[in-house]
Amino acid sequence: MNIKQILALMLTISITALASCKKDKDPEPEVKPDFEQVSKYIKKYNSGVIEVTQLPIPDTTDANIRSWTLFNFDKMEFVASSKIASGEWDFGFQGKTVSVIWANNGLTGDEESPNWEGPGRVYVKSFFCKFDDMEKVPDGVKFEVLDNSRNVIGSAAENRQEYTQFAFYWAYNEYNIDKEFSHKVPFTNNIHVFKLTDGRYVKIQLINTYNNTPDKNSVKSRPGYLSFRYYISKAGSTDLKTK
Repeated sequence: MNIKQILALMLTISITALASCKKDKDPEPEVKPDFEQVSKYIKKYNSGVIEVTQLPIPDTTDANIRSWTLFNFDKMEFVASSKIASGEWDFGFQGKTVSVIWANNGLTGDEESPNWEGPGRVYVKSFFCKFDDMEKVPDGVKFEVLDNSRNVIGSAAENRQEYTQFAFYWAYNEYNIDKEFSHKVPFTNNIHVFKLTDGRYVKIQLINTYNNTPDKNSVKSRPGYLSFRYYISKAGSTDLKTK
């Protein structure tokens, strides 16, 4: 065998070895998304956070401004308004700008409330805090109905500075130069914690009620699109860590 034949043989062996190495190399691991697309408007992240983005409120007609919209955290969906006397929903509101959100609690002192004496025992408390910064239910917090107005989440009407003292407001109203209502401006440092009928806790941040992101809110924004994110604790746990 001459030198040329030896070199050719060595080259063939090298190419074969390289090809073998490529075949034996483990395949690249599949990159999994960090969330599940539950629906067109809802994502559930691997962290457990559920993100709702511009979910259309079912009935936003002016004729039905006082009709109830009800939501169930576990099902991640609206509940028929006919179920308002049941325990099948967790929070509800009226109208398309979501001025006030009620927790489903049949112990309400308002005898005119449609869920009065119903089976729901949902409570809500509000805090000045960033969403991810609240890692557990604060110690010593009592979830009870002492004052019905405090088992709700509201929005401030006129004096922005005054209402920043109260964490249970999720937004304030913006007015034009003629003192006419323009749009709502969400607070970004207000977190609300629901205690559900079964004892679990839900950390929630209300983000917007318009067809755009909060920074784009204006008199031209269309209300009736609910955006919020939340996290449900495990049964028996006060852990609300999302980071």
